[in-house]
Amino acid sequence: MGFNVVFLLMLNVAFCSHAPKLIPLPSFASIKEGSSFKLLCSVSEGSDPLHFKWSKDGKTLFEINIETNERDSTLKINEIKQSESGNYTCEVSNSFGKDIQVINLVVKAPLKWQKEPKDVQLLLDENEIIECSVTGFPSPTIIWKRNGEIISSLNGILRISKASHKDKGIYECLAENGMDVTLRKVIKVSVKDSPKIIPMPVLPPFTEGARFGAVCIIQKGTEPLRFEWFKNKEKITDLMPNIQIDSTNVMSTLTINSVKREDAANYTCVVQNSFGKDSQTIALSVKASPKWLKEPESANVITGEDIALYCEADGFPLPAIRWMKGDTELSNEKQLNLKRVSSSDSGSYKCIAENGHDTPLVKVISVTVFGKKKIALSFG
Repeated sequence: MGFNVVFLLMLNVAFCSHAPKLIPLPSFASIKEGSSFKLLCSVSEGSDPLHFKWSKDGKTLFEINIETNERDSTLKINEIKQSESGNYTCEVSNSFGKDIQVINLVVKAPLKWQKEPKDVQLLLDENEIIECSVTGFPSPTIIWKRNGEIISSLNGILRISKASHKDKGIYECLAENGMDVTLRKVIKVSVKDSPKIIPMPVLPPFTEGARFGAVCIIQKGTEPLRFEWFKNKEKITDLMPNIQIDSTNVMSTLTINSVKREDAANYTCVVQNSFGKDSQTIALSVKASPKWLKEPESANVITGEDIALYCEADGFPLPAIRWMKGDTELSNEKQLNLKRVSSSDSGSYKCIAENGHDTPLVKVISVTVFGKKKIALSFG
């Protein structure tokens, strides 16, 4: 009878002394960064006492919230970080053996802008790099689109070389990692022009009193544009009432209704915008017909004496003076000097003033040479 009791006790001990067995855990789990994570590790069988141990990527976890009871253990992580992704292992053991369960935990980091693209203004032929940088886990794929079509880029970096007008448009950067909402940013790329003026013509000389107009027309350039006019490098202002300036968005006109000699100058149109400036110069020359300042006068002179004949004229350009007697040119000075005149110096003299504009001024005078008077002396 005693033998049977001992045998039954031995059978009972052998039956209850089991190695532990864990309820299977999922092999993979994902969670969003900042969330709370809880993992229950529970045995389905196994003899007490049981000992639980947690590890991450092969390293035992100590400084972490773990709650352990007789038959289960719970790992808790509040506000989980992306760096806490990894392989988590629950191990349970007793005197008869051990069991483990491993779960691969992926902490999804939401997509965030690291370098958010912005609107870009480029000049023609300018080079530009536009960055679109996004963080997140898994690492996002970044693509660029222009006007709805995918374009070539490298790691979110868009390069524009020697910008032209075909590069302008609506660009969109999209970042996605298959686990989060797609991050996108739409920007506008504008290609701007510094201004360029159509070359101004070379004008013939103007006559005093004529109407002069100069037109400054923009060949290209991004608005708004600002026009200025200069007369021989001096800015034209409202203090010059004889000069009228009218400007629109793309052109500017300078007008002088009745030109005078003093209006002759170089007139320069300067246009500028935020991206540069340009200038063009037009020359105004004003020709004034010759006018007498001092008309020559006829003269009488006695043989052997000296005489000076004088004429002077104004105009623009300044008239050249010539003295002639018949077909012979005597001088190109204002004053014609005749020394010790004789009867052969008598005759018609002609002063000519000309400047290549309009009809020359011509004045004919006469010089009369008288013989010396003989004085009769009588002695009484």
